[in-house]
Amino acid sequence: MKWALTFLIVLTACDCALSQESQDTTNLEVGAMQTDIDTTGAIPIESYAHMFDPRKAGLLSAVMPGLGQVYNKKYWKVPLVYGGIVGFTYASFFYGDLYQGFRRDLFVDLGLDTKNVKESNLNERQLRNLVDRTRRERDFMLILAGVFYFLQIADAHIDAHLKEFQLNPELQAGLEP
Repeated sequence: MKWALTFLIVLTACDCALSQESQDTTNLEVGAMQTDIDTTGAIPIESYAHMFDPRKAGLLSAVMPGLGQVYNKKYWKVPLVYGGIVGFTYASFFYGDLYQGFRRDLFVDLGLDTKNVKESNLNERQLRNLVDRTRRERDFMLILAGVFYFLQIADAHIDAHLKEFQLNPELQAGLEP
């Protein structure tokens, strides 16, 4: 009973401390949108970092590819995401169809398939090599599609993190003779 009472007291104290901390961070977020002149004379720009949550961007991008990029207002990346998805999907179907065709010809050549007719003039060794190569290419395209999927999630997550950096709008670079 003594442990339970101690646990409740500690839990209550932690809850009070956490609620005070959340109020302090809320006040900081409200203060971040104000543009006051600080002691160095620099004028801070408005911070939009609190508007972009990296976890939300990654989750949106995982649920529907490209949605995390839309959330981050990087609309130009959406065609790249869908172009990559369509490209890898097309390539995997292309190699999958080739694989099935060469495999069917190999089975006809071996006498295991009597329903179909052999469509190519290749021997058994060549057909085995082509079956292995097209299966390997199909599997490689599927792996690349998975890597691309995770890269677009990482892109949305990282891009949301990069919104936290403040840049001076008067920062310029130029070439002079």
